[in-house]
Amino acid sequence: MQLAKRINASIAAFLQRNPGKAVTYQDVSAEILRSRSPHAAALPSIFGFVMKCGGGTGETSFLSKTERYVRASGFPNRALGGDLWHGLSQDCKGSDQHVAWRHMCIKLGLSGPEKAISLTDIKRSLSAKEVLPNVKKAEAVLFEVQRLLHGFDNVEAVIGDLEVDMAALVLQKKKIAKHDSIEDAAGTCLGKFGLFVSSTRVADLGSLRVYDDTGKLVSNSRVVDLGFQPGKEVIRRADDMKATIIEISADKVRLKLQDGKEYEASSEAFVENKWKMYVPKIEPVLFKGWSKFSPLRSEEFSIAVIKGLVFRSMYEQYETLHVDDLDVFLKPGKNVQVKKGYNINILKLPIATAKVHVGDTVPAGAVQLAALAAGPSNKTTHLMSMQAYFQGPKTESSPGFINPVWVMKSTSDRDEANMELHWASKASSNQKLTCKSTTMILPIVRNFVKLDAGDSLVLWRPDMAKNEEIEVLQPVSKKARK
Repeated sequence: MQLAKRINASIAAFLQRNPGKAVTYQDVSAEILRSRSPHAAALPSIFGFVMKCGGGTGETSFLSKTERYVRASGFPNRALGGDLWHGLSQDCKGSDQHVAWRHMCIKLGLSGPEKAISLTDIKRSLSAKEVLPNVKKAEAVLFEVQRLLHGFDNVEAVIGDLEVDMAALVLQKKKIAKHDSIEDAAGTCLGKFGLFVSSTRVADLGSLRVYDDTGKLVSNSRVVDLGFQPGKEVIRRADDMKATIIEISADKVRLKLQDGKEYEASSEAFVENKWKMYVPKIEPVLFKGWSKFSPLRSEEFSIAVIKGLVFRSMYEQYETLHVDDLDVFLKPGKNVQVKKGYNINILKLPIATAKVHVGDTVPAGAVQLAALAAGPSNKTTHLMSMQAYFQGPKTESSPGFINPVWVMKSTSDRDEANMELHWASKASSNQKLTCKSTTMILPIVRNFVKLDAGDSLVLWRPDMAKNEEIEVLQPVSKKARK
């Protein structure tokens, strides 16, 4: 702790000599290392902590209060070690860096039992979702106790003891903690100064309902617990009088009215719900030019409309072309067979699928169906394609999707196939669709080879061919006999 104090003093001295200049570790380390401290290895981590969480060199700074407490109540030869200082100097998520909590940890580590705190404790307390709420609670109670004891003599050591106890409670060090809860610890601390907590409830802001030895309420918790805070605008329910809260005490609330004059109202009036928070009404804002964003100009809406046409066309095609004279096999491998013979180009199957893709490109394995003009102009904005889709039902009553076209085998070798994707014209896959389109051309799958009953259907997909390099075989030369 003495090393942290020296670093803090060196930083202050450097900044005084070099106003406006940022201080670095190299600027102060040489001077401190001359003393050959046995804890020199921890110096960089301590420097990082002091820079982020020291709070300056004033008598009331975090580091000054911690140093005084440790000097009076701690163990002179104990050190936290570089790892713990490094953990204490690390930033945590959010704007609240929990500086007060970090100093509680130092007090526990240097004034509590040996090895009372570990690096894991520090890391968890600054990051774990189940620990952080208790860290915030301990800080809030600390700030409230400090406020209530402001002006009392000899409070620093007592508050330091409270910090050690609350740190042990947050970290669930049951053998170290002297109380069962943070509220109990705060109550004991306040009781030493004649203030008594009648209810151990701690609100989100840590407000404690505290009374003196005569039973008089000395805290403003009744009003604060209702959400009223200095700076908030309030309005009286009876006559809509508006005011701003200046100060809240146990029995009075000081207000500034709209004429700039200050008045006092009773705290009881706020507790009895005669005042409420003022929430200004937000005037409606006219949004001009909204028609530029109407559904007719929405690309997303246009794509949905065109997709509707595609699925409707698939539905009608399947209703017209579906063939029941097929046997479908799913296990052990997928296969489709014809029950009767078909001459060339006679068997025609629909291509209905539940997977239609719209994008800038056509995905691998997909078949382009059309070009879309989904914008306000007639220019092509997207490409629409279909992909194979199959969903085998787990039971006879469960949902499924079986179109024989997407169950039959496929190959990139035409000699092995007997079915092909056929368009009415070569340009059909580039047909342009808009929201006003009422019809579209869909391809079919038909046989280009004569089929006999029992033949398996194999779809020719030249686009699925893999460009693989074929190894050139080398002839083996015959060795001459000896």
